[in-house]
Amino acid sequence: MAPNLSSTIDPAVLAEAAESVRYEQPGVPLYVKEEGESNCVQHDPLMHWHDGVELIHVLAGGMRCLINDFELDLQPGDFCFINSGQMHVADSGSHGDYRANIVVLDPSLLTRNDTVFAQYVKPIIDNDDFTHFHLLASTGSATELCRLVDEISELERNRPPAYELTVIGLLHLVFTRIYLAYTAENVEFYPTDHDASTQRRMSQYIYDHFSEKVTLDDIAAAGNVSRSKCSKVFKHYLQKSPIDFLNLYRLEVASRLLTNTTESVSRIASACGFSQQSYFDRQFGRAFGCTPREYRERQQARAS
Repeated sequence: MAPNLSSTIDPAVLAEAAESVRYEQPGVPLYVKEEGESNCVQHDPLMHWHDGVELIHVLAGGMRCLINDFELDLQPGDFCFINSGQMHVADSGSHGDYRANIVVLDPSLLTRNDTVFAQYVKPIIDNDDFTHFHLLASTGSATELCRLVDEISELERNRPPAYELTVIGLLHLVFTRIYLAYTAENVEFYPTDHDASTQRRMSQYIYDHFSEKVTLDDIAAAGNVSRSKCSKVFKHYLQKSPIDFLNLYRLEVASRLLTNTTESVSRIASACGFSQQSYFDRQFGRAFGCTPREYRERQQARAS
């Protein structure tokens, strides 16, 4: 039976809601945000990965950052670089609320010179063992990098004429410092094991097929592993079962649709892979502590 097109959501709208990083401007692959747990509806953040590299300056509070299976405790004034393709998530951990300036950029934004890119950028983003780089607030390098991140954040928020040129220049300064750290003798590398790559493939399958009927067998097949191995890998890296992660990702996409569209709750539930709205409502309530309609009302009130 052909789908009822009148009851579906525009695929482009659904795809935009599903993007892990939504760059602000077409053609400028840059995402900037002041992020924190105190300025959002509470729910468990999801482990994710993206092709862009991530820069973090912790402004206040304590921030726990989990990168693959390595845990960092970030304090105010700390700087952290997370490389492309690394599974990661940030929350307050055992701390209170935190605030941080976050910059995510596609490495293609850094330089258009192939020789320079190949010598200084590509070795870093292609090295799966250079997962991240952490500088404590007490170091001069952290102070400088945090200042650059803050300048980029301020420019992106205010967008003065030709600000993109200044931002790109500042990003080159940031990456110069990261390259010098990458080539330093005392830099730490964290080898990425085979299971981490398997996890990314299985997660990517969920990202690509969340709106469809997805089974444990489908997810395991994406990683070319057994059902039991699939569950073990998800538990190790994401602290969740594969199906729990699938449903939480569906709910994450649904929350963005509730915030950014006027689509009905029933159509959003269906578009995100939930065959029954009552089940969607229950799962959403457990994750966000409110009904989908209440969530939409709160988001609208915050925006007004």
